[in-house]
Amino acid sequence: MKIKKSDLKQIIKESVKEVLSEIALITAFRGKKENVLHDDLTKDDDKNIGDIYSKTENRARNRELSASLLRMGYGITKISGVYIENFGLPNSRIVDEDSFLVVNKNNDNNFYNNIFKLSEYYNQDCFCYKSKDENVAYNVGTNGCDYPGYGNKVRNGKFVYGVKNEFMSRIRNKGFAFTDKEKLETFQTTHNDRKIERMNKKMEQALNEEIKTFDDYETLTKQTIAHIGDTLINKLNVNQ
Repeated sequence: MKIKKSDLKQIIKESVKEVLSEIALITAFRGKKENVLHDDLTKDDDKNIGDIYSKTENRARNRELSASLLRMGYGITKISGVYIENFGLPNSRIVDEDSFLVVNKNNDNNFYNNIFKLSEYYNQDCFCYKSKDENVAYNVGTNGCDYPGYGNKVRNGKFVYGVKNEFMSRIRNKGFAFTDKEKLETFQTTHNDRKIERMNKKMEQALNEEIKTFDDYETLTKQTIAHIGDTLINKLNVNQ
């Protein structure tokens, strides 16, 4: 189906609005349990320090996380991410994980604190955060890993799409990252400006189309989301 120029402009306008919103990138995926600072604020999952999480366990953790995010009223879309766990340390490892791009659609004043609590609960080294008034994102530390360090914010960079990067994420196989690096390797093997522009527009359209909220689901699915989400929200004493 051919997209009218007027429709395309609106798609791009709405997509840019999402990018300029308060957003976060977060996951519940974890290679193994480690660097826990506060036992009472971390998920009690019968795992000892050093125990490894299976794919099945990680997917269950992510289902719980997504239900909680939706129940809090945030917009989310599932993304595929590449992240280096324990970045800069001898035991660092590349993790290919399912993550969520979270948009604070209702301008919840507790958005940052809620995402911080969820990230620590799932024993994450950090989450990526961008405030509403900036186009620069930061990695925020939420466990005892040296990078970025608990509560520390480390500049990640500006929103860039169509790239390959060590902290890259993907929507529909189109890469994006928050980075200040120059001359990033792109998925395009040519310098054809038309191809690059077309890829960027598809990325913007996918970002706009795939943001889901609690109200987008059918009644039975909503009931399941509410049950899972409310349980975790009450446990963490999350402010809504």
